[in-house]
Amino acid sequence: MDFTVAVTAAMEATGMSRADLARATGRSYQYISDLLKGERRWHEAIINEVCEALGLRVDFRMPEQAVDQSEQVQ
Repeated sequence: MDFTVAVTAAMEATGMSRADLARATGRSYQYISDLLKGERRWHEAIINEVCEALGLRVDFRMPEQAVDQSEQVQ
């Protein structure tokens, strides 16, 4: 799932507005709005701040095909 989609869904589920998220992360409303519109790129610090504010957790997983190929290399 795209991170922006996940953040937007979590905001809707919790009733958190862009202004609320900006306050919770200590970022400006414009910065949060730009991220959600795709006009800025997500980076580690803001991902962590947003996850903490929304109670989200990010898991990184290899696609199934990549896992199968890595097992064949060994």
